[in-house]
This record gives sequence, structure tokens and C-alpha cells, in this order.
Amino acid sequence: MLEAGRTATILRHLKAIPFSQVRKTMGTARRRGEPDIFFLARPGETRRAVCFFFEVKRDGENATPLQSHVLGQYRAAGAVAEVVRSWADVKAILDKEGVVNT
Repeated sequence: MLEAGRTATILRHLKAIPFSQVRKTMGTARRRGEPDIFFLARPGETRRAVCFFFEVKRDGENATPLQSHVLGQYRAAGAVAEVVRSWADVKAILDKEGVVNT
């Protein structure tokens, strides 16, 4: 499946999660290196929201050096920032972080 199809599938699942917001970032020359998906979710009723950034790649592809650098910056600021290849990858990350209803 192409990256666009994978991204659409992931977005469809993320939009169904309550108490969350999801955005597909638009790649432009001014935003090179930015992850494909921004997701904000509150894991549990008493915890504060967690910020997620997902860079979607096809099987066998890796993030560019610039994308890896940007993901590292988000991680350093406390976000969860990962390269993913499927909804199953995203679901595993959300489960690990305690986001319910995935």
C-alpha cells in the first residue's frame, strides 16, 4: 500500500478515539521534515493529554535524516514521536501510552 493509503487508514482510526484531536500535516517547502500526523489524546480521565507525532513510511523505507532529527526534537520536548508503517504500529504505541478505545 502506498504511503497515502496507509496515512488515510491511520487517520480514520485516530479520528474515532474520544477526547482527542488529529491533524494531517501538509508537506511544503517551509515545513520539510515535519511528521505526517499530529495526534493529541488524553489517556484516561485523570491524566493530561499526550502529544504524538507519526511519520508514515512504506515497508522498507526509513525516515530521512531531517525527519529523524525533527522526530528527535519532539521527543526531547516530551512528545511521543515515531516512524510507523501501519495502524497496528500506531495502535501498539497508543496502547503502550495508555490511550484507551483503540
